[in-house]
Amino acid sequence: MTRNLLFLLFLPFSLLAQIPQYYNEVNFRENKELIKQQIAYLITRTHNEIGYKKVWDVLDRADEDPENPKNVLLLYGYETGNESSKFSRTRSKESKHQGGSSKGKWNREHVYAKSLGTPKLIGEGDKVDAGSDAHNLRASDGSFNSTRGNKIFEDAQGIARSLSNNTWYPGDEWKGDVARIIMYMYMRWGTRTKANNISASGNTIYKVPDMPDLFLKWNIEDPVSDFERNRNEQIFYTQTNRNPFIDNPYLATLIWGGDKAEDTWGLEQILSTNDIFAKEETLAIYPSVAFPSETISISQKVNHIGIFSMEGKLVHQATNTQQFPAPLQKGVYIVKMLSAENNKPITKKMIVK
Repeated sequence: MTRNLLFLLFLPFSLLAQIPQYYNEVNFRENKELIKQQIAYLITRTHNEIGYKKVWDVLDRADEDPENPKNVLLLYGYETGNESSKFSRTRSKESKHQGGSSKGKWNREHVYAKSLGTPKLIGEGDKVDAGSDAHNLRASDGSFNSTRGNKIFEDAQGIARSLSNNTWYPGDEWKGDVARIIMYMYMRWGTRTKANNISASGNTIYKVPDMPDLFLKWNIEDPVSDFERNRNEQIFYTQTNRNPFIDNPYLATLIWGGDKAEDTWGLEQILSTNDIFAKEETLAIYPSVAFPSETISISQKVNHIGIFSMEGKLVHQATNTQQFPAPLQKGVYIVKMLSAENNKPITKKMIVK
């Protein structure tokens, strides 16, 4: 109950009804970089990592064909009526490629190609690694998967295919899926799976150093489908973490900028009109993502500061100060301050990692 009451400090009732409880720890009134850090911490902290072998069972549920529960939908596929075709959109769950010829079989496509990771992603046996993250794995025709190989993504139109410069277009139907997976992988695994390393496009339009124009564009042009939403829920059931960009594509706009993506929570309106989400704050803390006992600086002197756990327990307080030590235990904390300038109450969130 205390945790829910504290969360009301950050979110109005109209928004609470739309945002999944999973995101309670994220303070959307912070600047872009802090929002990015909080979401990255959340999807990492809540990730119940599974072995690569177990992903078969996850994909049976997550990639299930909504029109035929005995089948899975195949990423990059575009043909209907011929399940044995390399280009088919759907295939029997029983036709898994687990040895021998891949013809007429489906396997686990690493959307962020294993060999492009730094270091490479591991996807084999029961090993637990970035290569076994189910959010990055999609059912795909075995032969078509081989055709894609480790080609990086490039823009085009129409069906999935190799392009003349040895790049890959995932198809009009799937490009948004791919973009949101790449965004997730970069947020979850950081420099190991940089988005820039898997795109042939640059960063010249939106001028975002760490997110290529291509994925921001695809996120807008190909909105989230019901298939993706169900997939996110099925993976959440097993891995216990979510792809935030499926839950709300606008989070990409909020973090990296560019043209506006679909805003399923109505965040833009609330951020621009509600005082609770005012972007200009008289006080700031740095760093807001810290190590235990690290010294946290406050932008201005405060009359009083109190640090609370998410359960509402006071873990530290001080008066007439401009710094404080981060709590000893890892987790998310509420920082309540009274400005020395005008005695205005300011509430922040911080993460101890």
